[in-house]
Amino acid sequence: MRRPCEEYVRRIKEAYGARDIKLFERIAREAKRRCGGDIVDVLAAETALPDVAYSIARHAISTIMSSNGEQKIVHIYRLWMIQTTLVMGCASIKAFIEGTIKAADEAGWPWQRWILVAPLVEAVYRLCSDDVVDEVADLLGEEWVAAESFVVDKAARVEIDGVLVTILSSWP
Repeated sequence: MRRPCEEYVRRIKEAYGARDIKLFERIAREAKRRCGGDIVDVLAAETALPDVAYSIARHAISTIMSSNGEQKIVHIYRLWMIQTTLVMGCASIKAFIEGTIKAADEAGWPWQRWILVAPLVEAVYRLCSDDVVDEVADLLGEEWVAAESFVVDKAARVEIDGVLVTILSSWP
């Protein structure tokens, strides 16, 4: 990222932290004009998006864990739809993965966490720089092997609460 654009990110984080919406809007407009549309993804990922991702994931995980059998799969699919609707680029994808993993850890998610972010992991793997892929691999730790296998094979068999499920890639 160019130096002036990094400065916009710093300034907008300060405005967001101070809850100064007018300043936030002004900086965001100026950043978009001077740095291009990709800056919007970075600004979102550096301010509100991590909290939004975490909140959505906490609610979804609570619903999934209290559901019975195959209903768990339906709720995971709904979480995927929300995630893929709200992300814009690599920075926001990574923010959603981080928020979801944090929520899963805090909720005591008993299954592989990568399942909650499977479409996002695939997007990172196919669209983002190696640095972002490495950061996501670090977030997932030992689970990265299974997640990467899903991306490469375009399918995975996983067990969730005794139900064996096949996850298929949506990528061509």
